[in-house]
Amino acid sequence: MKRTGVPLLVLTTPLLACGPAVSSAVFMDVAPRTADHEIQLYSTKLPSCPYEEIGVVRARERSFTSLQDVLAALQERAREMGGDAVVGVGQTVSVSGGAVLENTVSVDSQEGLAGTVVRFTDANCTSEHGPAGRLDA
Repeated sequence: MKRTGVPLLVLTTPLLACGPAVSSAVFMDVAPRTADHEIQLYSTKLPSCPYEEIGVVRARERSFTSLQDVLAALQERAREMGGDAVVGVGQTVSVSGGAVLENTVSVDSQEGLAGTVVRFTDANCTSEHGPAGRLDA
């Protein structure tokens, strides 16, 4: 009897748990963007171009991930949702547990990012057609 695929599954399963955890909720279904589509990020300002909100996205750290990895995962999910940008990007902290030992408190927490995924309604605003929606334009 052959054992095909089992060793590979055993080796890759722990690695999958190391990447950022991403969750999202879709308000409206739109076609996904291509893998090289630039996702613009807005934290305190809004894009100058008109847009429609298509959902929310949240990404958080897991073991061996950096906040930069979390940002990349957030942008990837926004692309999959068909977005052009994420507005209201803010940092989140999830507390999953803690312990008290004498005068010391230890808390298990994970940093993350969250925001609203938007799609520009004017084709001239996407990164593929020009920089009109970008803050630095």
